[in-house]
Amino acid sequence: METLLDNAGTVAHAQATRAQAQAACRHLVIYLEMSYAAEGRYPARLSLADVEEWDPVGSRSILRSLSAIESYDQTDQGYSFTAVSAQGEHRIRIVDGDIEE
Repeated sequence: METLLDNAGTVAHAQATRAQAQAACRHLVIYLEMSYAAEGRYPARLSLADVEEWDPVGSRSILRSLSAIESYDQTDQGYSFTAVSAQGEHRIRIVDGDIEE
């Protein structure tokens, strides 16, 4: 029974950290769309340091939930990147605002 409870706790933790990383990705999408609306283009680069610079207070939840932003690419029409969860156990691909599972 103890093993079963341990496994259930591990699964619940993994689901929670993935959900937190996905929420952080949705916040990043909002930042990117706001940048596009204000400047008519997506930012040339995207890293956690950039996010912190854009909004030192609002970025805190993103910085707690993610350990890295990788492979950011932008064009006039869209963007893509991979977000890595805080402990590195989840990688979430974002393409033009959509989370690809």
